[in-house]
Amino acid sequence: MRKLTGLFCFLFLGGAHLPAQIQRIMHQDVETGEAATIRIEICNDFVVEPWVGSNLLLETTVKIDEGTEAILKYYIEKGRYKIDADTTGGVIRLYCEESDRKVLGTKSGAWKETIVTRVFIPESFAKTAEQTWTKNGSPAEPARKGNQPD
Repeated sequence: MRKLTGLFCFLFLGGAHLPAQIQRIMHQDVETGEAATIRIEICNDFVVEPWVGSNLLLETTVKIDEGTEAILKYYIEKGRYKIDADTTGGVIRLYCEESDRKVLGTKSGAWKETIVTRVFIPESFAKTAEQTWTKNGSPAEPARKGNQPD
């Protein structure tokens, strides 16, 4: 019985130091102001959802397998997952601050990193091209070359 208890404690507590999936959710707010067009050019997967607010809300979820909270915090502080907004000329362009993300990992191998951004766009905007939304009642802006839907 004593050996069984020792084995159980070893197995139970031994797994306490194994790396796990670390997840963090970050939020950003972008004022739409007088902008008539929103263009999304972010470098990770994204989902667009309409909402009743008047601003853009970005919710980025980052998951890293086999990493640590300290590593994820470091990369967040360095801007790895930050999405910038260029709001000139009546167009809001959302893009990644760090567009060329190197693979995370150690000498023993790469870690799986999952990044998904939910973009909440005001209901007053409608999709007019592959990655473009235009305010209802505004003339549709022509899609940029190379960004036209098939």
